[in-house]
Amino acid sequence: DVKKEGKVALEDYDYRTVGEETIDGLHAYMVEAVTRDEETARELRHSRVVMWVDSEIHMIRKSLFYDLNGNELKTLTVRDVRLVDGIWTRHGLEVQNHKTGHRTVFTFAEVDYEAPVADRLFTKRSLRRGR
Repeated sequence: DVKKEGKVALEDYDYRTVGEETIDGLHAYMVEAVTRDEETARELRHSRVVMWVDSEIHMIRKSLFYDLNGNELKTLTVRDVRLVDGIWTRHGLEVQNHKTGHRTVFTFAEVDYEAPVADRLFTKRSLRRGR
C-alpha cells in the first residue's frame, strides 16, 4: 500500500501486541497497527491491520487489513519462505480481497540478491513501461 505523499511509514500507525498464535506450525506474535488519523486511513484505504509476525525470523507471515468501517478488507498470506544469500525471502504471496472475492498470487523464482542491477531499470519511464 502507498500513500499519496510517499511510502507508508512507522509513524502512520499506533502498534500493540494483541496475542500469540501458531501459523503454519510457527509461533507468531499478533500485532495490531491502527492508523493514527483519518487522513492517513483514507489515503491507505484501510483503518487497521493485524499482522502475524514470525517470532524466530521477525517476518510478517500474514496480515489482515480492515476497511474504514472496520470490516475485513483483504488478507495477505506469505508462503514458501527460504533463506537466500543469508536473507529470509518470501517466494510466495497471496492476497485475498474479501470485498470483491478477487485473489492475486505472486510467485518468485530465482531470487538473487548478489546479481548487479542497472540503475536505469528504476527510472520513472522504465517502471511505467514495465521493463
